[in-house]
Amino acid sequence: MFMNMKIGLYKGGILIDNIIIDSHIKLKNFTHGISHAHLDHFSSNIKKALATKITLNVLKERKKVNICKDENEKVFLHNAGHVPGSSMFLVKTNGKRVLYTGDFNPRESFLLRGAEPLKADILIVECTYGKEIYRFPKKDEIKSIVRDIIDEKIKKRNVVLYGYTFGKAQQIAKLLDELDIKYYVHPSIAKINRVLEGSFTFKNCVYSDFYKIMRREKEGRVFLAPYSFRKYARKMGIYQIGFSGWAMNKNFERIYGVDLGIPFSDHADFYDLLEFIEKCSPEVVFTVHGFKEYFSKVIFEELGIYSQPLPTINFKSWQ
Repeated sequence: MFMNMKIGLYKGGILIDNIIIDSHIKLKNFTHGISHAHLDHFSSNIKKALATKITLNVLKERKKVNICKDENEKVFLHNAGHVPGSSMFLVKTNGKRVLYTGDFNPRESFLLRGAEPLKADILIVECTYGKEIYRFPKKDEIKSIVRDIIDEKIKKRNVVLYGYTFGKAQQIAKLLDELDIKYYVHPSIAKINRVLEGSFTFKNCVYSDFYKIMRREKEGRVFLAPYSFRKYARKMGIYQIGFSGWAMNKNFERIYGVDLGIPFSDHADFYDLLEFIEKCSPEVVFTVHGFKEYFSKVIFEELGIYSQPLPTINFKSWQ
């Protein structure tokens, strides 16, 4: 409990009074919210939720579920900059403004506007990359690296770029569009791109003949695929590039089985997190995910704001 409010982790979700966001199960008598369409942030049993149209459309494609859009007068959704349709949740309750960032990115990316700080009394913030090692390069630097490596490698080999099917893959697609590079899209990514076509344009992508071109052409082609494609690509002798914030770690290439790792994330890095929190000027910060214990200490030491990992609540009568 906190200031006459229920705030905490419950059944995998973020609980703010009678609002439950990103829960793994359906709860009776609660309003459900879904911050974005990554599959670890929702329950397939939910029939109605606070979410964007894009989030619900992508979930329909990925999990074949029909979730209706819900409304709540005290909940406001704001762009999270993480993946298409991703939302931060501002809940106005008991005279307080509670902001849950969800997974978020305050930087403008190749695909999306960055999340903007909002004044909040209580801030619940993800800290996936909440350690100093995680300082991500700027967009122009990433573009330069990708341009140079593709120009070098496609003279003798094909090149495949890896990103998660939803979110990262579309970021990479827009990056390749900016570089004016033609690329062949894996069928699993093509399905998501088609869902997003009303809101986003991928001008240089080719959806057909992905495998045919790969088998026929041994050099000079660029492919966009999910990480599950690695074993096949290795057999074909294709140069493999992985995109992830974890590429800041020295063993990334070995662990992920790629030739090159590029530190490119759709989350906030350590320094983005601190700047975002300071601009929200909260009284209290609760941390979730990632380095939550470590980052809570940093918040207090660097910003002088009381912080702790979001506590787990276990009220059996709620289930």
